[in-house]
Amino acid sequence: LGLIIEFWTLGWGIAGSIGIISLSLFFGGHIIVGLAGFETIILFVIGLLLLLVEIFFIPGFGLAGIGGIAAILASVFLTFGNIVQATYSILIALGLSIAGFFLLIRFIPSTRAWRKFVLSTEQKKELGYTVGTKDLKRLIEKKGIAITPLRPSGIVEVNGKKLNALTQGEYVDSNTKIKIISVEGNKIVVEAVDASKLKI
Repeated sequence: LGLIIEFWTLGWGIAGSIGIISLSLFFGGHIIVGLAGFETIILFVIGLLLLLVEIFFIPGFGLAGIGGIAAILASVFLTFGNIVQATYSILIALGLSIAGFFLLIRFIPSTRAWRKFVLSTEQKKELGYTVGTKDLKRLIEKKGIAITPLRPSGIVEVNGKKLNALTQGEYVDSNTKIKIISVEGNKIVVEAVDASKLKI
């Protein structure tokens, strides 16, 4: 289930890692007791590689993903040796996984540990909050200083407020005096007051 979740989501995360670890333990245990051969492992690895290709290199749902899932399922069936037993085991595991997944969705958001990962604070002006458009218009021709390098975007400070800004393509070093030359919506355009600080 973890690999299937990873297949439908962008990038690689905890679900995929848990899926690989679980399958590795499953196949490793069967190999140790002599219930699975290395040809089964090869088939599983091929399926896993196809899934990785689908996740990282091919957008959307394609033949690589279908082939990967089919190869992994086939390797699981071969490991059991009995199709009926394999089918029951997979269906039971899948049912328990889906039930556990929905329980996690239902109860985890209310836990203290989950709240630590969720943004619950507001953005402060001193940390780079951008004021409203009407207030920004009043800053045209005002001078300030570049807090970070502008390449061409970065953070500047004008009238004690930290703002996101960008130049017209030039690179400006930090601690350079700047001037706001225009405001378009929430986009603030600045230029260096000291031309020697410009980098083309």
